Amino acid sequence: MRFTHEHQELQRTAQQIIDKHINPYVDEWEAAGMYPAHEVFKRLGGANAVMLEIIAKELGTHPANRNKC
Repeated sequence: MRFTHEHQELQRTAQQIIDKHINPYVDEWEAAGMYPAHEVFKRLGGANAVMLEIIAKELGTHPANRNKC
């Protein structure tokens, strides 16, 4: 399977979130014996939702494009 531009953008966005909001805190979370899964997944999910909306618009499957056919 070849990755599309949209796949690469999604990967880049996820990596930026991981680098900014997860990796800097891993040692602290491990030392405290915790993992704030709710916050982490919320951030990743929000980014994925934005990227999926962009992809849907590009593919013409977004609800906003339904009447344009």
